Amino acid sequence: MKKFIDQLRDYDVCFETFLIPSMNGQKHMQTILLRESFKYFSEENIGIKHASPTNILDVSCGRGDYSASWTCSIAKYVSGGINYFCTDIPEGFCKDSGECYIEATKRKIKAVAHILKLCDDPVGVECDLYSGVDVIIPFPKQADIVHWSHSGYHVRDALGPKKNNLKAIEQGLQIAIAKIWSALDEEGLMFSIHQSNDTSDNVPAQMATLARPFTGILDNVPWYIEKNVHSHGGWVTTVHFGAPVKFPIMKNNKWQLLKNPKAWEFLDQDQQHTLRLLNFIAHDFTDENKAGLEKLAESGKLGEFIDIFKNAVQQNSDYIICKCAFQMACKSKIMADKLDTIGRDLRQRMPEFIKEMAETMMSAKKEHSEAVTSLKLTNFHT
Repeated sequence: MKKFIDQLRDYDVCFETFLIPSMNGQKHMQTILLRESFKYFSEENIGIKHASPTNILDVSCGRGDYSASWTCSIAKYVSGGINYFCTDIPEGFCKDSGECYIEATKRKIKAVAHILKLCDDPVGVECDLYSGVDVIIPFPKQADIVHWSHSGYHVRDALGPKKNNLKAIEQGLQIAIAKIWSALDEEGLMFSIHQSNDTSDNVPAQMATLARPFTGILDNVPWYIEKNVHSHGGWVTTVHFGAPVKFPIMKNNKWQLLKNPKAWEFLDQDQQHTLRLLNFIAHDFTDENKAGLEKLAESGKLGEFIDIFKNAVQQNSDYIICKCAFQMACKSKIMADKLDTIGRDLRQRMPEFIKEMAETMMSAKKEHSEAVTSLKLTNFHT
């Protein structure tokens, strides 16, 4: 087993902790909104083709696990089948398989081809999204649907020494959105999910917003997206949602020990789980040799960072709120009017979605508990 400090330095390990289904409401809510919006898209003929394949472009596909998951969740609404395209950086590699992100994603999409009604082999393009003039879909293809989620923050990682330069950040996102807009068909639909600092719905923004003063993580990517889409003559409909990311329940003295890096290796399961979550929030992709929390300790900010999140977790009774914006963008005014109607319906149904999210988290918790019990019994009898 890896030493704990090596776990903290491994983004994938910390990400897996963040994704635990019984602890993460954000992923469930995202899945619900995707499912429900694609029902509307299919009914209203927005982005989806029924008599021929729909070209789907997955921007910043990563390792491909989520790409396979979200496309499977909406495939039944894409009756004409799917042509799948993806893009990510050349430097992106999976540590477990050694594959580049593009190849890993294509392999995982092929594995679910029967569910997706895949009409051709998946196509991947390696490119830098935030600079240069790279195309993100092979010419002359254009995307009917573009998916771009939770990677806009990484414009800072692409900027290197300029990662905290607001002008450079804005320029990088301008380039990214221009590339996406160029790849989108005139009757196509772009949808995006990113963390947001918007509180217009009276739901607090905590996860990225609390971390930003310490780590620089962007909590306003949706604002940049809307601004740039408008500059290209497009329209955006936004649905905000907040979802819980649960933390283990701990007393103050256990939280206090998290502030001492020398003690990390010897902490209990709940404390190390909490550190992995906090490190996922604080992760710095520009330095793989040190965990984000290590850097905060070196700068003297670790204690304050931990206290900020401890206070939020305790105030909420065991969770922080991950505030996100679900955005739908298009080039057509007729389509924009339809998206506005869909957005209103989704917002009105939010209590229904929150209930489903809570039930799904509870079910996942029960399944996890039963699996652990079964494992213990198996070990006992053997």
